[in-house]
Amino acid sequence: MNYYIKYEPKIRSYIQRLVFDSTDAEDIMQSTAMLLWKKHDQFKADQAFLPWAYKFAYNEIRNYYRKHEKSKKLLLDPDCIDQLADTSLKNSSQLEELKASLDDCLYKLDNSDRRLIEYRYCEDGKINDLAEKQKTTPNALSKALQKIRQKLHICVRSNQEHS
Repeated sequence: MNYYIKYEPKIRSYIQRLVFDSTDAEDIMQSTAMLLWKKHDQFKADQAFLPWAYKFAYNEIRNYYRKHEKSKKLLLDPDCIDQLADTSLKNSSQLEELKASLDDCLYKLDNSDRRLIEYRYCEDGKINDLAEKQKTTPNALSKALQKIRQKLHICVRSNQEHS
């Protein structure tokens, strides 16, 4: 169970990179966690936990796409899912470094800029709603967000160059 707690963010990130709907990704995360719990006796201490856990997550993702294939809600075929999964695994360490850099850059933002980013992206806030609350125009708010994203982009790129 300690391994799961340690690697849960990486498993969640892996699933989110392969499942585009956040609610569905969360459902898959829950079913993966249940499977890992049920199958924990099959895990051998001498093997790496993360690849073992990714296999369960991958199978849950494949089941999800198979289940939704008939509804035509999803347009990815199994080969595409395989390629995405392989690429995701290969790039996971680089993505973790980028995420750490982005977290650092978010921390460096002014509180008001950070709150705006959090509202827009973490809370899925709507520009029009926030503009109304702040008594500004949606266009002005969009421009402010663009400037903040540009600051973040420059900061992340600078961090990557110095590491």
